[in-house]
Amino acid sequence: MRMDPLVAAAFHNQNCSTLCRLPEELLIKVMAYIDGLGVQCLRRTCRVFLRLYSSPRYIATHDLNAKHTSDFLPWSQPVTGFSAEDKLSYLLINGEEGYCAGCQDVRGKQSFDKKMQRITSTYMHCSGCRVDHPVGLFSASQRKAPNKTRICIGREGLVRLCDHRTMSWTEISSIVSRLRRFESGSNGRTIYISCKDESHVPAHHRAGFSKAEYQIYPTFIVAEYSNGGIYLELDWTGHLPISSTGRGERTTPSFMRSQLENLRAGAAEFIAPESPLGQLPEMSCFDPNRCNCLDYSGVEHLSHSWQLTPPEEIDFLTCRSRRNFKLVALGPSKNTACVTALEKQPGGHCTLRNTTRLTNGEGQVRIIIDSCAKGSPCLQVEYWRRIEVANGLNPNDLVMTWYQALDPDSYNLTEDEEFHGVLWCRQRGCRNYYRYMKKVLVPHRALHRVCGEHCLKPRGLNSKNALSLWQGVIGSTRCLWQGVREFFEFSWHATMKSIEFSCEKMVDFIGFSCEKMMYFIEFCFSVLSVT
Repeated sequence: MRMDPLVAAAFHNQNCSTLCRLPEELLIKVMAYIDGLGVQCLRRTCRVFLRLYSSPRYIATHDLNAKHTSDFLPWSQPVTGFSAEDKLSYLLINGEEGYCAGCQDVRGKQSFDKKMQRITSTYMHCSGCRVDHPVGLFSASQRKAPNKTRICIGREGLVRLCDHRTMSWTEISSIVSRLRRFESGSNGRTIYISCKDESHVPAHHRAGFSKAEYQIYPTFIVAEYSNGGIYLELDWTGHLPISSTGRGERTTPSFMRSQLENLRAGAAEFIAPESPLGQLPEMSCFDPNRCNCLDYSGVEHLSHSWQLTPPEEIDFLTCRSRRNFKLVALGPSKNTACVTALEKQPGGHCTLRNTTRLTNGEGQVRIIIDSCAKGSPCLQVEYWRRIEVANGLNPNDLVMTWYQALDPDSYNLTEDEEFHGVLWCRQRGCRNYYRYMKKVLVPHRALHRVCGEHCLKPRGLNSKNALSLWQGVIGSTRCLWQGVREFFEFSWHATMKSIEFSCEKMVDFIGFSCEKMMYFIEFCFSVLSVT
């Protein structure tokens, strides 16, 4: 019996798991006796507890803002900053689940704790930022560089849009300066930078395709908002042909995954990286709790079918609750009333990942899948990512979302043998794989630190550089004295010139006044003599 992996997991829980086979009333009572951390752990074990956690009973821990502002989340999410969620993230990072044998071996050694301490608590100077950062924010080559030339990965690395276009911190700083020279006002001040390589044009749409209309070119969008924050957005719409599924057949999840893996190469893999353990973020758009467009093989063997949220209780756009949101390009509907292309409405197949859960700073990854607007048998897949690059409080500081968005190949992460197995791994499928979107280990509160005496320690203070320092002080003093003397000489000469000029003008004025007075007296005497 061949089953889809998701169906196989549900089959195992329904037939082999003693805990999952208990009545839901008992499961809810079990969850009531454990703390928030235990609930968050249970939530990640299977879809049964994922659904129970989404019930109103745990609404106090739900991220209601995310639920009310988007229709992209099939399950309720814990609020950002929830203490149990933070503890669970710590356990996932420091535990052994999901790591390959090599990474587990590294994490089992006594030196692992020392390496983690060095990554997060030992500081080095960054000449570009003019502050100190934890060691984990420097590449292997830069850690060997002297203080006066060392730069962090935020200035060494690049944010990659596609195979052809990248963005450096120098470029983004220049663009930010240009934006802030504009008049302050409402939103909408944006700069667009696109990659015009023809490889981004879909092969099945090359004839008569409106490139501007469908946004087929990957684009950087830099925008400043009224709150003073500046964001870098990565946007690209790809087209996925699906006609090879066969006429009259429904698309299977395995076929969709293989097609999406091909589509991701070149642009989407950088805009929306895979989650740890190799989860394609696009497949969240087809979560069975909200979508029944895909044909999950073996679902008929489930004794209780899918344990899903009833369609009448779904309060967001989904093809499970509204048939006119089905993707008609994926084949005939499973329902008897098949939706037609004319009845089709856009939306309903979306996923949103808030990267704030992975790092401080505002960031999001959004994927929207819809039928092609051209009417051809393909899907439009829009990839969009927003990265906070500057805020109104500290506009010149690199924020954590920028560090997280960097392409690890741009600062040669795989050459950092000192932290192999701690920060990264080459094995795909390992939780530590270097190209997955992961949480930044360095705490946000410790990202920047004002330079102190520790900046002088790597250089040391010996007799040679002490003599150079003393000579520099003497030279600076001589220059200062020379400048002061020249200033006073110039001031003295200027003052004397001013006095001399003033005296000459005063004598001329007195002489002119006396002459005029004599004329006046003579005139008066002449008048008196006549009378």
